[in-house]
Amino acid sequence: MRARATSIFLSMLILINFSISVHSNVSDDNLAEEKQIQIINIIPHNNSSFTQGLEEINGKLYESSGLYGNSYLAEISQIDGQIIRSKNMPDEYFAEGITYFQDSLIMLTWKSEIALIYNLTDFSLVGNFSYSGEGWGICNNGKNFIMSNGTSDLSFRSLDSFEIEKTITVTLNGVEVNKIKHLNQILLH
Repeated sequence: MRARATSIFLSMLILINFSISVHSNVSDDNLAEEKQIQIINIIPHNNSSFTQGLEEINGKLYESSGLYGNSYLAEISQIDGQIIRSKNMPDEYFAEGITYFQDSLIMLTWKSEIALIYNLTDFSLVGNFSYSGEGWGICNNGKNFIMSNGTSDLSFRSLDSFEIEKTITVTLNGVEVNKIKHLNQILLH
């Protein structure tokens, strides 16, 4: 499990730092365009973390780590990978993806059907949204929250109510892409 967490962390870090260079445009024939990436930095990471969400916000790195009884939200040092500050989640929550919106971090829970809203400054819980089904990845494009649930569907949700406004199915060469996890804001503009 430690190798998986480290691998996920590094993969998400690459997505965050290099999302512009890996941005996949859809061509006229609806085929995904392959892009190259370049690793410019590797940050040490706590092997006991079960990284589910990762965001870089104003030069700071935020992580949500899952597992029942061990879920937390943290600010992580981009120099040495150490936790700067963290907030433990109640034992009944399995933390999943996070996104930044209006000075808050919105964090999905896997099976609890709730998105928790935390103040970015002090990690205080300031609200929540409810939804049906599993929560996996989340981002926003300034117009909607975009959420994955482990299938090939992405739901576009209201920024105010979290209600589904539309759903799209992700395909690659006509085949549905399941288990979509981390979503990146730049990729969905």
